[in-house]
Amino acid sequence: MKYDILIKNGAIFDGSGKEALTSSLAVKNGKICKIGNDIFDKEASTVIDAKGKYVTPGFIDINNSADHYLGIINNSGCWNLISQGITTIIMGHCGASLAPLIKGNLNFLNHWSSDINFNVNWDYVDEYLAYLQSLKPGVNVGTLIGWNTIRENTVGKEFKPLTDEELRSCLFLLKKSLQDGGLGVSFGLAYPNQKVVGSKEIIEAIKIVKKYDGLVSFHLRNESENILEAVEEVIEIAKNTKANIEIVHLKAYGQDNWSLYPMVLAKIQEANESFHTNINFDIYPYELTAESLFLLLPEWLTIGDENALRRNLENKDVRKNLLKILKEKKKLYENMFFVSSASDFMFGGKTLKQIAKEFNLSLEETLLKIIFLKPKELIVYNLAVSIENIIYSLKSPYCIVSSNSTSHNPDTIYSDRFIHPRAFGTFPKLFKNYVKDQPILSFALAIHKCTGLPAKKLGLKKKGIIKLENDADIVIWDPETIEDMSSDKNPSINPKGIETVIINGKISFNKGQVVNQGLGKILTLF
Repeated sequence: MKYDILIKNGAIFDGSGKEALTSSLAVKNGKICKIGNDIFDKEASTVIDAKGKYVTPGFIDINNSADHYLGIINNSGCWNLISQGITTIIMGHCGASLAPLIKGNLNFLNHWSSDINFNVNWDYVDEYLAYLQSLKPGVNVGTLIGWNTIRENTVGKEFKPLTDEELRSCLFLLKKSLQDGGLGVSFGLAYPNQKVVGSKEIIEAIKIVKKYDGLVSFHLRNESENILEAVEEVIEIAKNTKANIEIVHLKAYGQDNWSLYPMVLAKIQEANESFHTNINFDIYPYELTAESLFLLLPEWLTIGDENALRRNLENKDVRKNLLKILKEKKKLYENMFFVSSASDFMFGGKTLKQIAKEFNLSLEETLLKIIFLKPKELIVYNLAVSIENIIYSLKSPYCIVSSNSTSHNPDTIYSDRFIHPRAFGTFPKLFKNYVKDQPILSFALAIHKCTGLPAKKLGLKKKGIIKLENDADIVIWDPETIEDMSSDKNPSINPKGIETVIINGKISFNKGQVVNQGLGKILTLF
């Protein structure tokens, strides 16, 4: 038998958390078919000498936003993700997925993107996944089902608890979506149109998901001063349902709230160890965050639709109270700057202080003016996470590393659109900053948090671990040169150290170049 690829002399980390074994492995028909030192060059069509390099499973990005920003459609090649070693992405978080779309529009995405003007040619999840496969994605793709997507396709944007009949309709649509290929359900409890979602809806949805062994993803209801209450809400749900739960991009937002974070992690650990819950969380290892501005505003202001928001801003008494609250929370926003995926956004790339100077207004008045002018997509960057809390996270056995980014083709990035550096450098940054520079983790454990652990969480039995008959998603990289080269000023720069990326048994990326496109497959639970 002639092997397709032989990788020899590499230090193989299998993704389980075990230390490396120097050996060789062979790939045939998309699978890992042999591991050992008795494989010879003449037995393979392609031979890669990985001496001095690490051979690991492809990185599984458990929290990716390529659907929210429509990157998976506009840049399905996912070049920036492949160049940092990502071979699998999971989308559909924060209550929003691109299917099902019974009403045929993507207006619920306006918290992330205003660039949603294209014809949707699918209704249900199976049709959507078939469409994604037709795009020939560069990486493997799976999706959760956004509860808000289901909700809006059932009752529209009406801000109210569901009636029993409406809830039954939502649950029926969720069940069909899981049968069609969804990997679970997600909730974005912090977003204005999802704050009304209560425990009854959540628990009933989880009952459906558990029948399919799916994942339940939560964006916490609050990530700042009320983060303890928000994580306790999820823990209580986990205790009552024993669901498989992922808390996405966990963080304590803002310097005044950093001291709460160790208590958050302690609560998760206690729940898992004392009450046998199954809670994990993911982080991206950056101090710089990318958030919807609405997540930083008082909850009462953002409840409801765009018209309700405008009415609040036009009410003199409401406005006076709001300005007082914003002054007290100045540390949350005083150093942020605005970004946008829309090329016509007038404030993109400017700090709040710069805009305030142009308007000759206070920071608080400027914020309200911007919101009134642009009440939909308002994405801001902010240095809002502490390095100490990133370290606390990485030390937790329940932490998974993700990029929470979208897909880009560097050749088509517009200069007036802004990109978080995590879109190009998340996983190299983890290894350089938190394994090499600061020995927070061993390489074996850091690799586990990017491969075997997310695969287990997602129930992907053939991915995330290097072993016989598993899918040949493999990254070969140099531990001496691995480094994230992106920054907030120059984000679209490929990292150093990633040498070869193999996806489903074929070489996708080699020595800085994408050499084969469209190698990804659609992932489902069946």
